[in-house]
Amino acid sequence: MMVARLAKDWRLHIGVALLALVLSYLIGGPLALAGMALGLFATGFSVIALWMVVRMIGRAAPEGAAPRLGAMATVLAFLVKLTLFIVLGMLAQRIGGPAAPCFLMGLGLVYLGLIGWALASS
Repeated sequence: MMVARLAKDWRLHIGVALLALVLSYLIGGPLALAGMALGLFATGFSVIALWMVVRMIGRAAPEGAAPRLGAMATVLAFLVKLTLFIVLGMLAQRIGGPAAPCFLMGLGLVYLGLIGWALASS
């Protein structure tokens, strides 16, 4: 199905993110652009880091790695992700204006794209 194929194409997701950045700038100016960029970066990093942890654990499992490795990697990735969200969220709040709402819209945009990808992949 064409929609499922599009939902799994990384180029579409990058294009939507770039469109969101351009529209943020056109509608809300540089402050909105900064907030959207922070939100997209924080969530993109979070998704990529989690994906890398899952792949690393998947490769280590057949080799008989201790279950503690997976637990430690997951907790470490979560703590780094949480810290990044807090720091960049506070930065967006300090920027002021539409930066904080655009930060949250950037978070939502990435997670909605991830949900669409997961549904298309199942």
